[in-house]
Amino acid sequence: MKTLFLPAKAKVNVMPVVDKALSNELKNFKKIGLVTNIQHVHELEKVKERLEAAGKKVEIGGQVLGCDAREAQKISDKVDVFLFIGSGEFHPIEVALESADSMQNAKDIICANPFTMQITIYSKDEVKKTLKRRDALLAKFLMARNIGVLVSNKPGQNFHQAAKIFINKLDRHNKKGYLFFFNELDIIQMKNFKFIDFWINTACTRIVDNNEMLNLNDVLPALNKLKVSA
Repeated sequence: MKTLFLPAKAKVNVMPVVDKALSNELKNFKKIGLVTNIQHVHELEKVKERLEAAGKKVEIGGQVLGCDAREAQKISDKVDVFLFIGSGEFHPIEVALESADSMQNAKDIICANPFTMQITIYSKDEVKKTLKRRDALLAKFLMARNIGVLVSNKPGQNFHQAAKIFINKLDRHNKKGYLFFFNELDIIQMKNFKFIDFWINTACTRIVDNNEMLNLNDVLPALNKLKVSA
């Protein structure tokens, strides 16, 4: 089946909510990173001009796509705060976590919703709490023997090959990996596999929220540092 991608630009004017943030939440920040979803990405240059006219230094991170916030990560060391333009919490939370590779690099994410004119903040303290939880789970993973690897069948979330490579890495570190394919994940059903010591997710990164598991990219650096078993 072929997939056709069509541009979908929001017609709402983002400047009023940007000005609102500029007068309040952004007031004490000098270097700002701009990120948004596809609906507003065409407005970022205009937003940059508005912020620079107010004396701010601006880096455009660009579009956050689904679970992928790597564009924010690229500019993280150049900014003091991120301004996310759009609705919902999914994208800004991903920006917060992907841009913070350590406690010291955690930054506030100011979320400006041009539809409701609401501004919310995902604070760096909240990011740090999430990172601490991630470190605790990483310790559990390193102690685990049998690893369940979740692989989605959905287009855009199917990373079967990456999961297979990961399984081979686990074997070299004296761990046993098991692939679990799913279309709709039922967390309760996972409890039936009592022999699994720890779960690794390769699908949407938000699946790990409030669940005792980690994303693949969270564990690879630590795994690569381990000595290979004889």
